[in-house]
Amino acid sequence: AEEAASILESMVAQHSLSPNIVHFSSVVHAYARRGDVEETKRWIARMEEASVEPNIITCNSLFSAFAKNADGPGAEAWFREIEARQLAPNAVTFTSLIDCHARNGATLQAEAWFERMRRSQIQPQEVTYGALLKGYARAGDVEGALATMDRLKTADLQADVVAWTSILSACANAKPPREDVAVEVIQSMMRSSVSPNVVAARELRRALGGDDERAEAVLRDAGCTLKWGETRQQSNARTDPPDSPEHVTATS
Repeated sequence: AEEAASILESMVAQHSLSPNIVHFSSVVHAYARRGDVEETKRWIARMEEASVEPNIITCNSLFSAFAKNADGPGAEAWFREIEARQLAPNAVTFTSLIDCHARNGATLQAEAWFERMRRSQIQPQEVTYGALLKGYARAGDVEGALATMDRLKTADLQADVVAWTSILSACANAKPPREDVAVEVIQSMMRSSVSPNVVAARELRRALGGDDERAEAVLRDAGCTLKWGETRQQSNARTDPPDSPEHVTATS
């Protein structure tokens, strides 16, 4: 990010060169990916000082930074700002807002933004449901996670291994853990032709109270070919869905 910023600073200093929205947006995006909210804001302000108007794609980068910091209030304040700028929010915008709250397990707020997204006639995508599922996983809300998976399927979307793993995480984080549901989730994954990976296996093991032998048996009985040794070697793998909703297809 610093290298890109330095190059852009040089362009701005040489008045014969005129940085455009692509140049500025690349720097904004670089800082946002690091979760650096203040630098992301600063470079958006620099754009405006250079008479380059940020578009919704540029502004969405700041939402991504807020999401990395699980800063729901900050993201909501920025949403009000882009509304004041008369920029139209898109799928990335709303998914980022959902993600901000989901990272704190604040499912009510995440659901409120999901509904606002629908009311805005913007179709939620797989990554949007994935963000919601993350919230239910953090909260240990198994019923909420299962209901979200049902909505995803009703929308004729495909659940990937990350979505299924979020339900396993919800089972593991529930008090008490929902062992029965975790076993059913593994079976449902295999029936849906989604093979559990090492992260899913780890979350299954957590849901089963750390019982290696039982977790291995559940995977084997479901027809999973994952070698149990692989799950032990990668026991520190992440369980989260992608860090930001940048994979959503959206245009300005």
